[in-house]
Amino acid sequence: MRRARLAVLVASVVASIVAMQSHAARTPSRLAFTIRCTETTADGTRTLYEATIDGPPATDFDLSLHDARFTLDASFVNEPAANGGTDVRLHVESRRRFGTSPNGLPLWEEARQEHRVSVALDQQLELLPFGGAGPRGLLKFVIEPAASAKAVDAPIAIALHADETHAIRVYAHRAPHWYAVDAALERDGVVVARGSTRAFRDERTRLALGTLAAVDVRVAPPPYDDPRRAARVTFDARGADGRTLAQGWEGVTNGAPLRYALNDGSVLVLTARPE
Repeated sequence: MRRARLAVLVASVVASIVAMQSHAARTPSRLAFTIRCTETTADGTRTLYEATIDGPPATDFDLSLHDARFTLDASFVNEPAANGGTDVRLHVESRRRFGTSPNGLPLWEEARQEHRVSVALDQQLELLPFGGAGPRGLLKFVIEPAASAKAVDAPIAIALHADETHAIRVYAHRAPHWYAVDAALERDGVVVARGSTRAFRDERTRLALGTLAAVDVRVAPPPYDDPRRAARVTFDARGADGRTLAQGWEGVTNGAPLRYALNDGSVLVLTARPE
């Protein structure tokens, strides 16, 4: 089957869809993501790495490349889409050595990017983490989703097919994508406003809450607690007069309310639960 290509040129912050031929379909009960890294030079194209991740929908994975010339850390948060494809939130941090300073120190080009693309089963995602071809060629990652024939309840599996550099690593895992967020605003021990929302992990969600102009909440899996039971909450709060009442405040909750005394004398109570 001919696959359409979705190219993400990270170095130039360009996301484009090429020859898109997707169609509505039911999400498979299990997916297999093939991850391939190739290097193209004047001598041709060779495969540096290839592996397949097999797991249920909403299986996320992390990709890393660390060697003397390149550093790449990419995370793929894969949410099943209504059309049967996958809604991919892609976060990439990259570093490429491009020279030496007059003092003999290495010089690096660094980039940090985020993209969101929808990938159908007849498409492939192409990631060019360092832009177009450089003096040593073009480094490209290709991610191809496909329906898996494995049993629905089989554990997540990674099959390694090729590894020439031993510098690339892939990790697969599952963690909640959605969180139920409840908030309350107290003054003098009395609740004066309540609000609730549904938040996707690592994405800012805004709550309107009484006299507060805005409460911007970001929820994510906690670094050390069980992500199925706990959540890390980071928030900013702004008053109706535009004054900042809290910025970058955070905490971890396992269902118990988090209480914060704001700069205007009120108390913000937050609860976040993984769905």
